Amino acid sequence: MADMQVSEVMHRPIRAVRHDDTAREAALILAELGYAALPVLDQNDRPIGVLTSGDLLRAGGLDDTVSAVMTAPAVSVPGSAALTEVSSRLATHGLRSLPVVDADGRVVGMFSRGDALRIMLTPDDALAAGAQNRLDQYSGARRWRVTVDEGDATISGRFTDESERRIAIALTRTVPGIRTATIATTPAAAGGPVRATGGVAHPPIPSAFRITSPGDPDEPRTNSLTSTPERPSPRAARHTESATPLPPAAAG
Repeated sequence: MADMQVSEVMHRPIRAVRHDDTAREAALILAELGYAALPVLDQNDRPIGVLTSGDLLRAGGLDDTVSAVMTAPAVSVPGSAALTEVSSRLATHGLRSLPVVDADGRVVGMFSRGDALRIMLTPDDALAAGAQNRLDQYSGARRWRVTVDEGDATISGRFTDESERRIAIALTRTVPGIRTATIATTPAAAGGPVRATGGVAHPPIPSAFRITSPGDPDEPRTNSLTSTPERPSPRAARHTESATPLPPAAAG
């Protein structure tokens, strides 16, 4: 960034207004394109001022000409200016954007705070920011979040139905540079799949804690505490032996 010139990263082509245009015409351009400011040009395409949304709000109306409400004189920078210098000027003087001019003084681009921030971000960060903006504009709130890894986007959050998932994917893929878009999946809970009972999800009951119905009396039965088949105690075994009938005594 230290060795870059502002002409390498400025926004172009530019939209500009003439000094004799109406403020209403300029307001439409700012609103539709979402620009921070517009350069105001004279008849020779040289900047004589800058028009911002703040200028229009302070004017209190849109019936004046641009020259009557713009900020003047225009503060511009040459295309050969160092990027660090221009970014510092934006912050120091509280400016939102600056016109960039060529050697003849004609406007060839605009450089804004947003441009400076995008340079500081990684490519994936910039893609995620663009996709997040589209999703927030659609949902009206930060319902979903986007992360991007090497151009592959993952969307997480709560969706009411499959239609919302498809919309979120479609919006994310409209961002230039994003290769794929998928919905984040929640890992399965430990212990296997979850089964629903009465509207509340419960994990499956392990076989060691199931109670089996009495069936074949010879089949081992399990209880609710252990899966070990119940076996008679030694005392019960002795009692069983003593209860065995003796053979009948011989007659006589």
